[in-house]
Amino acid sequence: MTAFQELSEDDTRRNYITPALEKSGWHGDDIKTEYYFTDGKIIVHGKTVEHGRAKRADYLLRKGNIQLAIVEAKNIAKLLTRDFNRRLTTQKF
Repeated sequence: MTAFQELSEDDTRRNYITPALEKSGWHGDDIKTEYYFTDGKIIVHGKTVEHGRAKRADYLLRKGNIQLAIVEAKNIAKLLTRDFNRRLTTQKF
């Protein structure tokens, strides 16, 4: 098992994404983590209405009151494996 395979999504955020954002000049109130940006899909059942699961972003980047970007973290090992497998299937020999 490689070091990347042992990293969780939380590890990826803590060890890679947050430091990269801070190095790029994002600090304090400019970064909101685990930000819910919807109440969830509206589901209508006859005369009743409910919300589905709320949507959450790992990071919301903003300057003042202006929301500029959403950043979603993924488990780096899964991304590397998927990219590697895709390259294997598209590589011509």
